[in-house]
Order: sequence, then structure tokens, then C-alpha cells
Amino acid sequence: MQSTRESFSLQTVQTDSAQLQRWSSRVNEIVRAIDAADGTVLVVGGAVRDCFLGNPIKDLDCEVYNLSLEALEEVLKQF
Repeated sequence: MQSTRESFSLQTVQTDSAQLQRWSSRVNEIVRAIDAADGTVLVVGGAVRDCFLGNPIKDLDCEVYNLSLEALEEVLKQF
């Protein structure tokens, strides 16, 4: 099943944190896996605010919807 949702890449977000840049490809892998399981991932919190303000992002907070806890655990076991 192909996703109709717009693709989000952490690569497009301004950041001065080298560690967050290293994490971004891994986070994108996780988001794609959750999407493939028909889950929805939302980036929330200060990262959203910082993105809009053009400030560096220091960390990410995410919420996952449309998956049971058990299904999410199965997806995350891959990582």
C-alpha cells in the first residue's frame, strides 16, 4: 500500500547539532517503517516551534497514532 502522505525529511530542518544530523537518517528509517505499518508519526514540541522560527533543533519529540502499542513495539524491534 503506497502512502498518500507527504514525505517528511529531517534533512530539510535547520540544525547545528552534528549528533542530530547523524540521527536524522535513522529517524527517517523509523518513520518510514511506522508509515509502512499504517501508523502516523507527528513531530511535536519544541522542534516544531524551532523549525518555524528558524532556530537550531536540539531534539525531537514524536507522537505515533493509528498503531497499537504491540504493533509499534514490533516495528521498533527492527531498530
